[in-house]
Amino acid sequence: MKRRIFKRLQGIIAIAILTLAMMGRPAIANAATPVNLIKNGSFELGSGAASADWTSQGEPSIGRYITNGANGAGYRPIFPTHDGIYTAVFNGGGTPARGVLSQSFSTVPGTRYDLIFYTLENGINRAARSKVRVVVSSPGDPNFLVDRLIESTTTTWQKSTFSFIAKDATTILAFGDGSSGNLSGTDIIVDDVSVIVSATQPASCPNAIGRTLLDFNAAGPLNAAPHPISKDGVTVSFKALTFIETESTLIGFVSGSKGEFEPNQVRPSDRANFNGRFLTTPNKPGVPLSLTYRRAIDFSRPVNKVCFFIADIDYGQRIKVNVLNAKGESFYSFAFPSSTSSDYALIPFDLSKLNGIKTIEIIGEDPIGIDNLSFVVPPKPPEPIRPKPDKCDPNKPIPGAFSSIRIGDLDGFGFGNGKGLTAASGNSVNTDGKGILSTGDFLPDFNGDGKFSSRGAGDPFDNRSDAEVAGTFLTGFGYEDMGSTGSDYTDLFLGRAFGKKGSSTFGRPFPDGDPKTLPNQPGFKFRFKVVKDKLPEGTPLFLNTMLGDYDVKPVRVILKKANGKMVTQEVKVSAKGKSDGQIQASFIRLKFEQVFVDGDTVGEPGYWVGSLDVDFDAPREPSASFDFSEIGTNKIPLQPCK
Repeated sequence: MKRRIFKRLQGIIAIAILTLAMMGRPAIANAATPVNLIKNGSFELGSGAASADWTSQGEPSIGRYITNGANGAGYRPIFPTHDGIYTAVFNGGGTPARGVLSQSFSTVPGTRYDLIFYTLENGINRAARSKVRVVVSSPGDPNFLVDRLIESTTTTWQKSTFSFIAKDATTILAFGDGSSGNLSGTDIIVDDVSVIVSATQPASCPNAIGRTLLDFNAAGPLNAAPHPISKDGVTVSFKALTFIETESTLIGFVSGSKGEFEPNQVRPSDRANFNGRFLTTPNKPGVPLSLTYRRAIDFSRPVNKVCFFIADIDYGQRIKVNVLNAKGESFYSFAFPSSTSSDYALIPFDLSKLNGIKTIEIIGEDPIGIDNLSFVVPPKPPEPIRPKPDKCDPNKPIPGAFSSIRIGDLDGFGFGNGKGLTAASGNSVNTDGKGILSTGDFLPDFNGDGKFSSRGAGDPFDNRSDAEVAGTFLTGFGYEDMGSTGSDYTDLFLGRAFGKKGSSTFGRPFPDGDPKTLPNQPGFKFRFKVVKDKLPEGTPLFLNTMLGDYDVKPVRVILKKANGKMVTQEVKVSAKGKSDGQIQASFIRLKFEQVFVDGDTVGEPGYWVGSLDVDFDAPREPSASFDFSEIGTNKIPLQPCK
């Protein structure tokens, strides 16, 4: 029966709160003036089933105290009212326990308020248990600021006082009848309700605007390990901590033969920052823990500007606070000195200057209390804009990751889209007229002899920039260079005609010194490092190269791997057409360990250190060209991109 009544009461209170939340909000009261924010708190305005300024659900009523029944009809409680001549009556005439009275009032977010009211059981039916449930909440917030069930007595008016910190400009107070048993002839009455600004306000941390506050008053379970609390997009979890209530005789917060409170124990009167439930260590009263005992508060994602309050740090019981980042690294630590005594029972712990807090550890033997945890939730970083896949360049930059280290650049051998240039076939060098020169396109036949070769005047070209000529020009993304070379072998004609008198390239610097001496093959040397977070260990890698008029089959490369070993491997190449000067794409698969060593072992902690030498094995190739060579995480396509 008790459970059914309580469940039904929850639903009625929820309806009352929703009704008030939809009403217009009154003007904000002056929080500095200690006036009663509750209108008609003594129920003097109104009678019967209605009371001015209060919203009624179920069957509460307003009753008048009468000293002599002969004076007329009215309500005759055993004791006079606490204030005035009217009270709020529940169960009048033995009605079921389902009445709710509620009222909304103006509050200032972050301000502490005191709720004070008086209750009395009116009647002599010993089978009844007269109880009133009081709930304080913010509109639309399922986490109540106060949620208590008060059992009244028949001997005198019982005063109840609860404090809460407002979260909204409007707060809702609701009284519900939680009585049980045989209610015939027994009523519960409420009188003299007030909400005032508390004389003791919570200590505030700097930059408190936008803070998320956890006061634990509605959290659970009680006297057990707390469930994680999710709020404002952050879930807060707890380890080796327990919820108890102020003035509880449980878990280390009493001492003396009679279990009395000492001056430094947690009580509502000690400090406004401890009221209702708070966190402490599951421990027997008066029994110290080990010096290495670890309690922890963990945030599901890093937060900023944390503040919380610690209670009951005793002399000689050492407590250390560690603050960890998302990597589990401690970036702030504070040990309370042994001189910290019971005189400093409630201490605000201000971490408002720190950002990126993931975990707070409290280590030590003292079973302390923790309450009013606040923090600032930083906005989530925007999702990185991932470039659309590019069939022609699969290793375009990816924010926050290693995509490739490219010796040279993808620019169509320096010809761009090849507009106006003719291939050896007599057609345009750009076979589909789209994009820059790449797989399936052709290098230009400058002398118009229907061939692309090094014979006679040949078809030499040099489209290198000064940076490319220097040999150190790199593109790509997500790496740090450590001396890579080879860009002087890109965007030029590698053949004897390059140095022939009368050619457009005569006198230009040639990477092998004398273009008339074979082989004129590139030597690409990759020397770089990558932050480990940007490249997971074991990621497949590819050596991609764009080459032109490469006639030697099969295409082979000689590799000098990161461990110094030499190996010759065959390269996969796109199909070669019948006409001279065709551009081909090629790739070879690389194992992660062929390229990288762990930087932690070679003086570069936190990095993968990459090294690879690439020499094309074609000593008799009379002429060839290279647009770029790269180590990337995706292989180059062997089909012309569309």
